[in-house]
Amino acid sequence: LWVLTVFSYFAMALLVWFMETFPSSLTESEDFTDTRTHIQNASLSMHLGLLGFFSGGPAHSPAKASSRLVILGMGWLSLILISSYTANLASILTAQATEGAYSSVQDVTAAGGKMCGHEVLKDAFVGQFPTARWLF
Repeated sequence: LWVLTVFSYFAMALLVWFMETFPSSLTESEDFTDTRTHIQNASLSMHLGLLGFFSGGPAHSPAKASSRLVILGMGWLSLILISSYTANLASILTAQATEGAYSSVQDVTAAGGKMCGHEVLKDAFVGQFPTARWLF
């Protein structure tokens, strides 16, 4: 799952690079300049995407509206991932192992406890466990 997440950040970073670089427009991107080669700009975009993954938010500075929309998606993905991870970790750290007091119908019957059952299954339950105290 984490590999897929990092891959999606790389894919979005390359998409931002592509949309900021091709086709050439009048707006000059703050991240990508004409003085670098396409490979250098693409690797810079992947670096910024990975930086965004580890920092918890996008690190690009897009000039075009379409790139800003992709950055918004990256930010939304970061928000969902971080909040899901935090909630899952909190539930793991606070959950206590619960053990039932009874492990079988015989244990409940021996302790004198009552058991609930659906009315439709009354004949089957009482027939199989006649000494048990049932609530239907």
